[in-house]
Amino acid sequence: IHPVLMFIGYIFLATEAILAYKVLPITKFYKKVVHLSLHLIALALGIVGIYAAFKYHNESGIVNLYSWHSWLGLGTISLFAIQWLVGFFSFFYPTAPDSIRSGILPWHVLFGLLIYLFAIATAELGFLEKLTFLESSGLYKYGSEA
Repeated sequence: IHPVLMFIGYIFLATEAILAYKVLPITKFYKKVVHLSLHLIALALGIVGIYAAFKYHNESGIVNLYSWHSWLGLGTISLFAIQWLVGFFSFFYPTAPDSIRSGILPWHVLFGLLIYLFAIATAELGFLEKLTFLESSGLYKYGSEA
């Protein structure tokens, strides 16, 4: 369930949240609400996804946090949560003064896109990690497509 939750949260919903803020034909306030809500759902799915991974590892006797995927993932979700909190308190409720908001906005956009790229990189590392496990389990004898 971990890969499904993380994909839906950090790839699909995060993409939709970024696009929603730019392309939805609604007022700026409602764009913020959609952007904020989709990211909050993504964060919740990410937390449940990480819980599922830890639970699976603990039940299977697998060590936690043993790969680049797990460390980059933990860092990404932490940065995502910080970014969400900064965005919430700076741009939504209660809104910061305009001078502070205008100073934070370019950094919010920059770090938001970097965190999004970290999420994509983490997903790629997870796919490669799973592929490596499948190859080392002898699955290759069924063909390269298996």
